[in-house]
Amino acid sequence: MKRQIEVLKYLTKDIVLHLDATGSIIRKPQFCTKSIYYYALTLQHPDYHITPIPVAEMISSDQGAAEITHFLNKWYLNSKLILHKEIFITRVEIDYSWALIHSTCIAFNKISILGYLESCWRNVNSDERSVDVDVFTVIHLCSAHVMHKLSQNLSKTFKIDKTLKQLILHVFAAILRSITMREINRLFILLCNVLSVEHSTEIVSSSLVELNDLVKGKIELQLENEGNLNLILIRKRILPLIVVNHHLVDISIL
Repeated sequence: MKRQIEVLKYLTKDIVLHLDATGSIIRKPQFCTKSIYYYALTLQHPDYHITPIPVAEMISSDQGAAEITHFLNKWYLNSKLILHKEIFITRVEIDYSWALIHSTCIAFNKISILGYLESCWRNVNSDERSVDVDVFTVIHLCSAHVMHKLSQNLSKTFKIDKTLKQLILHVFAAILRSITMREINRLFILLCNVLSVEHSTEIVSSSLVELNDLVKGKIELQLENEGNLNLILIRKRILPLIVVNHHLVDISIL
């Protein structure tokens, strides 16, 4: 562990860690009733062509937040003892997991997820960033996992046109890149303008034009001859899904 942690001494820029777990590489013993997971806290090598460097590893049959928090707390304490200084982790990239979200927030920020979100809300809603804003390690959900989950939900739950699906995915990709609630709200309102009507209208057309500019990609909906957006069956069900995922995306970008 000492040699792994000493790698941090050579970093001059922001420290970004990746935390993930897998249960597919360790066979579960016959006497064990729970799956055994391998956890790895890795550091991206400055040369992106080189494999990330593991700075901490754990094998455990307990996938609860308490066990993961203990693992991260122990690593953080050892890092201070070995490096003789307190290090600040700029960002931690994690999987789509409540246990990882909660544990990372407690270990690196010493605050509950609710307190963290309240602070994030204050910071992103402030017109000017003051010098006394809360400084936390950013808990960032992997964008690939979020987009993959959204794509799965759209395909399994709704029978929608591929072009419409791409529109929704492009808008949510833009939401992931947003850094203020003003940007997020505008994107969400424009998407609702498109999805909440049965036929193409002037509002729909203008919303598509603005969405096209905001997501920086040309997306055109294939309208039917009558201008029907083919949203009659899904209109009442797709908006609640977007609202739910909208909140999850908020967590991932803050």
